[in-house]
Amino acid sequence: MSKFLNGQATRQSSRLQSNREDLVFDALIEVLEETPEALSAEYSDDFLFDLICSLVPDVTGEEIVTALNVLGARAIALRDVMKT
Repeated sequence: MSKFLNGQATRQSSRLQSNREDLVFDALIEVLEETPEALSAEYSDDFLFDLICSLVPDVTGEEIVTALNVLGARAIALRDVMKT
């Protein structure tokens, strides 16, 4: 019984984390659509962080890095598809 409950808790935690990751990714996309210069080297790292915080107040830097990694991976995959 304990293994069953532990398995359910793990799945629930995974779903919550996935929803959270989707929320942060969506906020990143929204920020970049409205303010593409947020990725410019002319602005501080805090600029992007502050913009995302305005949509997801309790976001962490690690969550933003994860969202940026997902965006990068999707861009690379799209580039590879378009090459063929």
